[in-house]
Amino acid sequence: MGSTGSLRQAVASYAARLHGDRDDHHVASPLGAWLLLALAAGSAGPGDPRRPGLEAALAMTVDDAADQARRLLGAVHPDVHTAVGAWLADAARSPAAEGWLAALPPVTATGPVPAQARLDEWTRQQSLGLVPAFPLEVSRATAVLLATVLASDIDWEWPFDELAPDRLGGPWGEAGATCLGSAAPHDVGIVRTTEGLVGVHVARSVDGLAVLSVIAEDPDSAPAAVREVAHDLALLDVAEWDRVSLFDLPLGDSGAWTVTERVVAATSPGDQEEARAVLPAWRADTTIDLMAEELLGIAAAADGVAGLLPPQLRPFEAEAVQVCTAAYTRTGFEAAAVSALGIRAAAYSPGRRQRVRRREATVRFGRPYAVVALTEGHGDDDPWTRLPVFSGWVTSPAYS
Repeated sequence: MGSTGSLRQAVASYAARLHGDRDDHHVASPLGAWLLLALAAGSAGPGDPRRPGLEAALAMTVDDAADQARRLLGAVHPDVHTAVGAWLADAARSPAAEGWLAALPPVTATGPVPAQARLDEWTRQQSLGLVPAFPLEVSRATAVLLATVLASDIDWEWPFDELAPDRLGGPWGEAGATCLGSAAPHDVGIVRTTEGLVGVHVARSVDGLAVLSVIAEDPDSAPAAVREVAHDLALLDVAEWDRVSLFDLPLGDSGAWTVTERVVAATSPGDQEEARAVLPAWRADTTIDLMAEELLGIAAAADGVAGLLPPQLRPFEAEAVQVCTAAYTRTGFEAAAVSALGIRAAAYSPGRRQRVRRREATVRFGRPYAVVALTEGHGDDDPWTRLPVFSGWVTSPAYS
């Protein structure tokens, strides 16, 4: 079985492919999409020509990925609700398809393909009310549905202070963005990384969900590079950060921070230093086509699942999408992702829905930065230890 550490690395690697080179305001769940792939990949048995590509996408063997998914979904984390569903139409049943279903984790909801209203209700319940509807349209031609859900709704152990917008500085502050000041127990530091110096802030829930925010000193750093650094830091304990002493930095403004110095009275010898952070509140809602990028492996896995179905239903069409929402506020963090794969008999399809981009007029100001929400488990034997669940790129703050 792959180790918990290899699962962390696999999800971090998958995150780089899922986010790609995006520089817009968005949020996603690499773990949710990876779990969808791990469950669907079980359709490719030994010797299947799709298997090498699937294992490259999973960053481990198909069998190890199935074991990791089963172990993770069978373990309860107090701050991350999980759910998985796999539904098969009566006309699509075959011994091969039944065998694949039987090998899915025991917690999987199964049965005939539900009506759209039932799926929407399942989605609302399992996403803690954060995602209102199932992300795929269901019709009489739908043969198979597979879905994973991850959801969190937590309060910070130490809430932020809400400050005047001008404390945030820059165009975001000038525009009146909601400004959050870090509480004393939050972890804040300036850290050396492969992308140069970055500012890091971590806020936590009581039960073990942490949200790490990372901003590069260099405003020209590529979003993908900063997100990679954020995922690298998420794999480390705070004590393992390569922190920079504030006494090794120049006074005044430098990139994303300001260093000042004053003389104070103290009861113990030695220089003192303390880092604080101000961040904007934000919200993001994102839909990702999981079939668009071959390196994600979902298209190959869908082909494998379709290959289990009775041949008389062919040809098949497949669609896979992730809907993700997240909000970061003074008092807490909420996020949910529904990743879904649907396969239907093309001969009976009423026509593929076109997914169109919807634009909204939002003025975006200031410096973008990366976020990673990760679990803090109870040792290396806990499958939830330091596992990235949600991640994103913040370019649009919330306004009071």
